[in-house]
Amino acid sequence: MILSDLKNYVKSRRQVSLRDVALHFDVEPEAIRGMLAFWVSKGKISRYSNPQACGGGCACSFQAERELYMWNPELGRISIEVRDPSENSRDLDSSN
Repeated sequence: MILSDLKNYVKSRRQVSLRDVALHFDVEPEAIRGMLAFWVSKGKISRYSNPQACGGGCACSFQAERELYMWNPELGRISIEVRDPSENSRDLDSSN
């Protein structure tokens, strides 16, 4: 599995638990968490907790259900305007 596979999985599902991802790729949750952290740091995926899942304080397997990840669709819509640097110098010349 590579990072783009992980990104595409989360993107296609919109929201997944750590356990879902670990089961899908047949990888330990700790390994998946590290890979998801890469996309979280890039802002492509958000991490949050599900208060409906196990409240913790026990050794049950529901802790991985509590950790949720969600695709950030707005990031696909960001655009940057690129201007010709010579236009800036013309603007400065005409203001004098």
